[in-house]
Amino acid sequence: MYDTLIKNVVLYDGTGSSPYSGHVLLKDGSIAAIVQGLPPEDEKSAQVIDGVGLALAPGFIDMHSHSELDIMRDPLNLAKLRQGVTLEVFGQDGLGPAPVNRVSQAARQRYLKPLAGPYPEKWNWQTFGEFLEALRAAKGTLNAATLVPHGAIRDVVMGMENRPATAAELYQMKNLLGEALDAGAKGMSLGLIYIPSVYAPFEELVVLSEVVARRGKLLVAQMRNEGDRILQSIDEMLQLGRRTGVKVHLSHLKIVGRNNWSLIDQIFASFDKALTEGINLSFDQYPYSAGCTTLTALLPSWAQAGGADKLLTRLKDPFDRQHIIHDLQVGLPGWENLARACGWEGIFVSSVGSARSKACEGRHVAELAAERGVTPPDLVFDLLVEEDLDVGMIDFYGSHEVVKAMLTHPLQMVGTDGIPNGKPHPRLYGTFPRLLGYYTRDEGCQSLEETVRKATGAAAARLNLSDRGLLKEGYRADLVLFNPATICDRATYRDPQQYPTGIEWVFVNGLPVLANGEITGVQGCGTVLT
Repeated sequence: MYDTLIKNVVLYDGTGSSPYSGHVLLKDGSIAAIVQGLPPEDEKSAQVIDGVGLALAPGFIDMHSHSELDIMRDPLNLAKLRQGVTLEVFGQDGLGPAPVNRVSQAARQRYLKPLAGPYPEKWNWQTFGEFLEALRAAKGTLNAATLVPHGAIRDVVMGMENRPATAAELYQMKNLLGEALDAGAKGMSLGLIYIPSVYAPFEELVVLSEVVARRGKLLVAQMRNEGDRILQSIDEMLQLGRRTGVKVHLSHLKIVGRNNWSLIDQIFASFDKALTEGINLSFDQYPYSAGCTTLTALLPSWAQAGGADKLLTRLKDPFDRQHIIHDLQVGLPGWENLARACGWEGIFVSSVGSARSKACEGRHVAELAAERGVTPPDLVFDLLVEEDLDVGMIDFYGSHEVVKAMLTHPLQMVGTDGIPNGKPHPRLYGTFPRLLGYYTRDEGCQSLEETVRKATGAAAARLNLSDRGLLKEGYRADLVLFNPATICDRATYRDPQQYPTGIEWVFVNGLPVLANGEITGVQGCGTVLT
């Protein structure tokens, strides 16, 4: 007796091959059989789903997620589940809750607030292995894998200091990294625009990348600059691959600033050259031309040295404020100046920590500054002080044509980079349906089987998962059943918290968590993959 029969469905198997009609039988959490021709008898299955008019694909893999703390509050994670996501990859951008020590825990919580959404204040872990146990105890509905953040390792060893590590400190970092990778991290993430990762020189990254490479795992990189120095920043990551043999994966690849959009061909040429050299390369992307992060990302790294308290002191000091304003106007070598790239009308407040500033959410900095009768930089400084740095932003940096070009590149995979806070970026709710509906069906950017491949099989292979990501007998039954004709994202910048249409069924490890578009109530079926 089988658990489920999905019959009369079109199969997109995750390899990029042409779709075909068939029937799929599930048993004990796995794909027991795939049958073509006449369907098996209904009586041999406890549950029968007639998939006429629908497409069946492996569950989608979110290669860039920030839900690791939010699922401890809400294990169901509807924003992802309703997109057809069955696996999320945590620990992104060099930022994360583990490893951590008692001395730095409060400061880490404070720093992560604008990025991690509401979460339990009590952390019962310090090591990365203990954090994995906390993830398991959360009993999430979706599967999870996680990276170990470089910034978290550096913070444990040397705090938020703006200097190179000593030999002894680098030795400690190598040990912490090795422990996390051996505990089950899928790789290490870099966040080279965030403190303290931004303070790491190239040689530190080389030493740590060698540890990752020896274990055959992945280096996932938020680069130093995605604007005026994007070519140099990509080259730095390729140099890491060249020097150490580490597998390089670029996070949320994009091009910031109108003056740089034309660099897309040079970027792809550098990828082609890297591949001919044997560098193991990939990237993920979300299908939007705006980003979302903490408002402190507008500030130069020198202003953030030493952590939150020192930053707040500088934001209150008239001399330091003028210094920051000067840097915002003139720029600094190598610094990605988002305010100048986007303009103050292109920087929106997406979340705030307190009710008193709630009216700021969804409004741009220039408008809020005019309302208060201050300059845009002063509005940013004042809001950060008032909210104890707990402010998120959406930054409109990009080009629709660049988005289309990147999503059609064969090395592309899919990440939502969704931040579950305030008035979120629509990518939290709409990434995968937007790719499948708007860009694939309506714009015709690439075939549906190619979009599915990138969102499933290619991502699973990148994570070294040998039993997920494909419609294949014996593989785990992480599945999404969707309507190719109606799948559509509904989340917008003005009204982001809207679920998509066209996702009919979602299975995680063989259990239906979404059935006929409705939540089934099945919970806790996700696995932490190590």
